[in-house]
Amino acid sequence: MVSLVAKFKKVGTLKVVKNFSELVFGNLVYQVFNLLSLIYIARRLKSEGFGEFSYLLVQGQLFATIASIGIKNILIRNIARDLNQSNTIFWAGIYLQGIGFIGSIILLGLYSWLVSPYDAFTFVILSINIMSLNFWDTSEAVYMAHQRMLYPGVLKSITLAIWVVFIFVISNKLFTYQTMFITYTIVLFINIVVAYFALKQAKLLDNKIVDFAATVKNIFGQALPYFILIVVNLPINFLANNFLKINSSNAELGYFNTSNRLTQPVKLITTLALSSFFPNVSVLWVNNAERFKDKIQQLMPLFINILLLICVFFSIFSKEIILIVFGKDYLPAIFIFKYQIWFVFLFTIQGLVGTLWMAADKQRILSICGIANAILCTPVLWFGSYYGAKGEALAYFLSYLIITPLLFLVFYRSLKLTFSVMIKPSIASLAVIAIGIFIPDNSLILRIGVCALIFFVILYFNNSSIKAFFKRENQ
Repeated sequence: MVSLVAKFKKVGTLKVVKNFSELVFGNLVYQVFNLLSLIYIARRLKSEGFGEFSYLLVQGQLFATIASIGIKNILIRNIARDLNQSNTIFWAGIYLQGIGFIGSIILLGLYSWLVSPYDAFTFVILSINIMSLNFWDTSEAVYMAHQRMLYPGVLKSITLAIWVVFIFVISNKLFTYQTMFITYTIVLFINIVVAYFALKQAKLLDNKIVDFAATVKNIFGQALPYFILIVVNLPINFLANNFLKINSSNAELGYFNTSNRLTQPVKLITTLALSSFFPNVSVLWVNNAERFKDKIQQLMPLFINILLLICVFFSIFSKEIILIVFGKDYLPAIFIFKYQIWFVFLFTIQGLVGTLWMAADKQRILSICGIANAILCTPVLWFGSYYGAKGEALAYFLSYLIITPLLFLVFYRSLKLTFSVMIKPSIASLAVIAIGIFIPDNSLILRIGVCALIFFVILYFNNSSIKAFFKRENQ
């Protein structure tokens, strides 16, 4: 027992584990507040009203992503490799995203004019929303690069708590999707003001600005392949809402987005895991490329199996989760949720591949694969939107089910790794996905038994891999 406790203490001192723990702790309260607020809004506005609200949220994220020009991970990587350049790189990021913001607002205006008209007030609020999201990303990049993972989550939690209190006390007359979006945007704006002064207080922006023009040019050059990748992947990451808005109804938008919100816990865990991992592997690639490759060989099967356990739980108990969270009105979203959770599984695996390619400076390969991915998926998503939220969710799942194995082959060949270690996890994943989707919802005892069996089987076959991974990390 003493030996086991000692091992857990050792694991807790690992930088990756420490970063992940701080990220989880820092973001946990925020995600709880965020989920509670969205559940409350979805129940009050029903599927159609929530569809409108979530549509505006996604539009803000869509145009903020365009304005970001793909530099967040570039900022993290560059600052992590030279902490003395924090201030220069931060302001270079603000400058580039300022240019991106102007471009995104022009595009938003064109979209409003040609496709989906916004009134002047909504247009202004959307613009503030986009700007706030961009500035927050740049500020968060500085914290991430300095491996101070706790601060951003705490900061977001405090400001979001104010919003949660507001939406619980607001009168029924004022409880509209427009009011919700306006107040949410105000919260985002407060975030960026507080974030900037917090960075100054923590002395993370005290370095002298040097070679600003050269830094801007260098960051833009590094970010360009990612920006191209972001643009071609917009249909996959954001335009499902636009497709449904054009080809379906607000109610279907509501079902699609409520199911999407239920996948947030899985997205949170995986995003934080990749975020905490990225600064370390970026430095490791520069210092010791062979150890970088060895770490990947151990990490990939382990990561997939842990992710598999999380996703199968959400898939098997999807009915209970929807009933508890959103109520009977959203029961039509069960299969939508199942398809989306397995899309998240495949998307996260692709995210891990992308993270490792970025750490290894393989921007060109990442861009080519991303473009191919978008070209193949976009027509499928457009077609799926004609069949509502279920058709769109199924389109996501099937397109990624076909593409992910091909991406793996390219990834392993690009780094000259041994692909054979992935054969068993791949077969197991397909089997578990099939069980998670098609297991009957009418027998809770059967589903509990199947879930427990899958858990113990995966744990049994990965016991040696888990021990080997942590043994190597402690050396």
